[in-house]
Amino acid sequence: MRHTSRRISGAIPILPLLAAVVPAALLLSTLTGCGKEQDLAQLSPDIRAVAQNYGPAEALAQAKERVEQEPTAEAYEHLAQAYTLMRDLKEMVKALEKALELDPNCPRAVIGMAVVRMRQDKPAEAQKLAERLLDEDFSGPREAQVIRARALLAQNQRQQAYDMLPTPIEQHPSYAPLHYALGDSALSLAKLDEAEAAYRAAVKLVPTERRYRQALIVALVRSKKMQEAVEAAEQAQAVSPENAMVQFVAGSVYSQVGDIEAAIAAYEEALLLRPDMAPAANNLALTLADNGEQLSRATDLATQALRRDSENHAYADTLAWTWVRSGEIAKGIRLLEEVHTHWPDNPAAKYHLGYALAKSGKTQRAKTLLKEAAADDNRPHIARQAQAALAEL
Repeated sequence: MRHTSRRISGAIPILPLLAAVVPAALLLSTLTGCGKEQDLAQLSPDIRAVAQNYGPAEALAQAKERVEQEPTAEAYEHLAQAYTLMRDLKEMVKALEKALELDPNCPRAVIGMAVVRMRQDKPAEAQKLAERLLDEDFSGPREAQVIRARALLAQNQRQQAYDMLPTPIEQHPSYAPLHYALGDSALSLAKLDEAEAAYRAAVKLVPTERRYRQALIVALVRSKKMQEAVEAAEQAQAVSPENAMVQFVAGSVYSQVGDIEAAIAAYEEALLLRPDMAPAANNLALTLADNGEQLSRATDLATQALRRDSENHAYADTLAWTWVRSGEIAKGIRLLEEVHTHWPDNPAAKYHLGYALAKSGKTQRAKTLLKEAAADDNRPHIARQAQAALAEL
């Protein structure tokens, strides 16, 4: 990394960007046949070989031919795999439905449909499907265990998810997604030490998976272990330097510990990798505006972010803040008032509006807002900025 020293400026708020949940698409791309092999998360060797050597279209053609010759549940499940490789989710679902019609307990078809139900925001159905593959003691395939845990979390049954996971982890100790799910359930219950330990276990098992590293950073931030969070961010950048989300997460950590130079560099890198990444554009704009640097560019970046998500109050707040910092006080106040109406309890919005009102001479209301922002223990860096503005008044 270009930056090696970090200035720690005290406790910081929870990073708002990572509610670490395994995307269902990760499993959709790794379904396999309906045999009884232990590992359900392997692409069928024949599908993989054809796709690698001749492309997904040829894999689909051969899967269709197999279904015509041998219309079994396994053949339809292989067809679903081929449609997944082609990103044709509609036909993939049809193939899975046909496989389950022929064999309701075809393991990989059950897993595949459970993943589909998670994607469709139907966690209760996903849970029932996953439990088909578990015995009366809820022992069974590791993928089914992950889906069951994720389904419980999606239904806000956090304690149940947390309580169920030690058993499958004991059965499958080397399966990182189970440790990851345990970390998420522990984090949701504010069991920060347990969450950190689970995420570290997942990272150790699969060091290249950036989601595990990002989740670990969140746990460390919430535990206010800032030096460790910085170290974890640096390690994530070293492992996945070409991943825009990793750069964004690292920038968020650096920004909040006060290493502005490193934060700007990380946000810039994220935008080089993904120019349309609105959160990175917003955070870079906010960092530049806070420091009174490149204000015209900060306004452009904030405008870009808000165009991509016009209902995002944080982006609107940042855009208004760039106007205020550029001297367009009245224009900034109008938008900040609107943000404050929709986001009345946010300390950053209070600080920005209070600062702008103070600059416009409306000191009484400015003091009220700044005092409220300065008293927010959950956002100490905002509190410090608000206290500084009060001191100027």
